[in-house]
Amino acid sequence: KFLTIESYRNEAAKALVHLLSRPASLHSVPEVLPLAWEPVGGGGRAVIFENAGPFAVARRALAELPERPYDLVVYGGGRSLPASLRHLLTIGRRIESLDCVGDLDEPGLVIAVAVRDVARDVGLPEVKPAEKLYWAMLRAAAELGYPAGWPAGEGRRGTADRARELVRGLSPNLAERIAAMLVSGRRVPEEVLGAREMTEVWRS
Repeated sequence: KFLTIESYRNEAAKALVHLLSRPASLHSVPEVLPLAWEPVGGGGRAVIFENAGPFAVARRALAELPERPYDLVVYGGGRSLPASLRHLLTIGRRIESLDCVGDLDEPGLVIAVAVRDVARDVGLPEVKPAEKLYWAMLRAAAELGYPAGWPAGEGRRGTADRARELVRGLSPNLAERIAAMLVSGRRVPEEVLGAREMTEVWRS
């Protein structure tokens, strides 16, 4: 059984109520939050989205492709994604590969690093960055007139050392682009990806 966004929210609310109803001494016990996921194929190739909007767009775009690079589309609720990743071990599907995409900013990349660490610790396949989608995000930002990204907010400039730490594991050219954006205090949100951008990537 897979979770829609609506049922994901309901299950997450139930988990929170259950946690708060427990004795205070047990509140620190980790809970496995549910993930929203939908099948678009019969295999175990999964792509994880940080945010709900791109998850919904990807689900529809993949369903219309005759040849699909993924079988499962997953949404983990932003910052709660690392805590809910273990839910993939309970869905009754063998996970063969995991690609991840999220906001190109410090919080989004922190989530991506945490997801990779959790996957390794719980025995899931190595989480790889969906680099083609990241490049598509940068192209979409440029098409909208923001080739360097949007301002991330007051006081959101990162240090060069912190930026290098967060982009570790990306290919050199992509890492350089994203690190420069972080240091300049700019960002590209995942929501710039529309059906057109995703379909172009997945058909290439």
